[in-house]
Amino acid sequence: MCSECREIKTYFDKAIAIGSYDGTLAESIHFFKYRGKKGLGCPLGRIMAEYIGSNPSLFPHSSLAVLPVPLHLKRLREREFNQSLLLAKEISRAFRIPLIPDNLQRVRWTKPQIELKGEERLMNVKGAFEVKDPKDIEGKSLLLIDDVYTTGATVRECSKVLKKAGAEKVYVLTLARVI
Repeated sequence: MCSECREIKTYFDKAIAIGSYDGTLAESIHFFKYRGKKGLGCPLGRIMAEYIGSNPSLFPHSSLAVLPVPLHLKRLREREFNQSLLLAKEISRAFRIPLIPDNLQRVRWTKPQIELKGEERLMNVKGAFEVKDPKDIEGKSLLLIDDVYTTGATVRECSKVLKKAGAEKVYVLTLARVI
């Protein structure tokens, strides 16, 4: 665990990033997320799946379900796709594990996290997520997928809501971590 995660209640059980948010990976994520290059979802998702496959002890595949960090409906309409869902689909397909695509929902519009710093990010996402049907979450180990881990505010808030809904474990996997 990084020093930040040791000092703040994270709610998730483990968070792993495939690489650091710089160079080619950062550029790929930027094109994927902000320039509408939806086709990058498949190869980027495969990179995440290959990473899990080459490190089998990271997550307990047999009891795992995958879910994406959701977008608010307004942002989904603007972007026309949820980048985290595209990544999650590839992981689900690669390991033949269930995908829970829309049970975790973003119910409150928030400013883009990229525009905010530290504490503002935490406040921005507070109360922004809810679980639609706790029965689909109860007792499960979940792999929460997002593209970038910056301060962890978004995945912390999602994990908090998922645990409150009865998730046994919440693991987080992102393409990149801002260092």
